[in-house]
Amino acid sequence: MIDCKKIAQDIKDDCKKRLAKIENKDYYLKIIQVEGDEASNAYTKGKKKDCEEIGLKCKHVLLPNKSKWYHVDGSIVESGIDDNCIGIILQLPLPTYLKEHESYLLQQIPKHKDVDGFKEDSPFQPCTPKAIMHIIHKEYGSVDGKVVTVVGRGKLVGRPLIKMLDKENATVICCNSHTTKENLEKILNNSDVVITATGQPNTILKDMVTNKNIVIIDTGITKDENGKLCGDCDKELYNYMDKITSVPKGVGLVTRAMLMQNCVEAIENIEKEK
Repeated sequence: MIDCKKIAQDIKDDCKKRLAKIENKDYYLKIIQVEGDEASNAYTKGKKKDCEEIGLKCKHVLLPNKSKWYHVDGSIVESGIDDNCIGIILQLPLPTYLKEHESYLLQQIPKHKDVDGFKEDSPFQPCTPKAIMHIIHKEYGSVDGKVVTVVGRGKLVGRPLIKMLDKENATVICCNSHTTKENLEKILNNSDVVITATGQPNTILKDMVTNKNIVIIDTGITKDENGKLCGDCDKELYNYMDKITSVPKGVGLVTRAMLMQNCVEAIENIEKEK
């Protein structure tokens, strides 16, 4: 099993050391959240905890449910002109009634404060793909010339990850919901690394994997029929594979650590320009 907790802790320890060298202690991360989603509460709590651990101030704006889109927009604009605000996070998922405004609101975040890395012109890499690449480098090494299969082509994980892998000269195969189980099984067992990002439980079952040397990075997160968190992979794979990430306590921990790393980079960028 890949120890994502240790990988994340090493990143945060490094962030803490780098922040300790910064004289201005007024820099802060702004998290803007709209009430109405239970998962958002847990995500926000984790980010605030990470900020406290590395010594970064965090301001949490919790807007009441049924807030209008322009209330959210106003909070983003206010943070955008504050020089001490080094990063703005619009906590997702937004309540259903705000979904139609999500793309617009994300675009309102200035690119130099887009520490989530969602914007195409952001100077920061998106946190989950960045976390996946870091885990692969730690556990496998270089992907140059290696066969890496990405299962899922979503805009937040799959697509940017494919670009990152291609940049490092990996041989990238992309599977999706139209890939047959038979073909998926063949592709999996001829891969060096497999990353799943479908959000569908049991996308990869134990009986589909015969090659135990594959590194499997599971980024999916959903709930099973019993209401327990699970990933894309059958949990029976945890005791079968030598190199696999678990859900929970897997890629999500490293993703949060990468957010902290992006925040530190934002501060360092500001300091360099002084």
